Amino acid sequence: MGCRLTCVKGGASHFCLRQASSVFAVVEQMRWRQGLRSRPGSSCGRSKQPAHAYAHYRSATTQKSMTETELEADIHATIPLTRAMQLRVLAFDGNSLRLYAPLAPNVNDKGCAFGGSLASVLTLAAWGLARMALQRAGLVADVYVQDSTIEYLAPVWSDFDALASVVGEDSLEAFVARFAERGKARLSIVAVANDGGAPATRLTGRFVALRKA
Repeated sequence: MGCRLTCVKGGASHFCLRQASSVFAVVEQMRWRQGLRSRPGSSCGRSKQPAHAYAHYRSATTQKSMTETELEADIHATIPLTRAMQLRVLAFDGNSLRLYAPLAPNVNDKGCAFGGSLASVLTLAAWGLARMALQRAGLVADVYVQDSTIEYLAPVWSDFDALASVVGEDSLEAFVARFAERGKARLSIVAVANDGGAPATRLTGRFVALRKA
């Protein structure tokens, strides 16, 4: 399928961010629990749960999950612009993801942070949050930006970070569960960049995870 594009208020860039996809153990484990088994390209049918099913699931999902360092390396490898931006992945705490970028390589003609750099870092923070949540649950998906809006509230005059978290009453756990059950899920995320402790730029967007066909 084609790339999904993000719309950015104020005239920044379009983004198409993709992640490699593969068969994943959690979906199979859920089907085993329900007495369902499936093969790619076929519909599910009833069958007995094999005795080794849960052990197989535990083995697959207790493998080393993606770390912040690994996410950063993957972003730098697949999105070359982020290397020039000197983007860093600081922390994922299970509920939010924080990225960092220095001002010097992201400065504009006025001496403050370039709007396109702010949009990029905020989008990547939100996208990375969805990806990390899925990956740490043993799931791998294509993650797309469906749509987004950016508010430029104040100039950013120093190095900045972007904190992404889930909007409203939704949760990463519910997002992961929807994807595991259906092979697709949507999540609303807000990402904020601060200047001197006050919100300076805010992105609100919807992100979609799809199982690769």
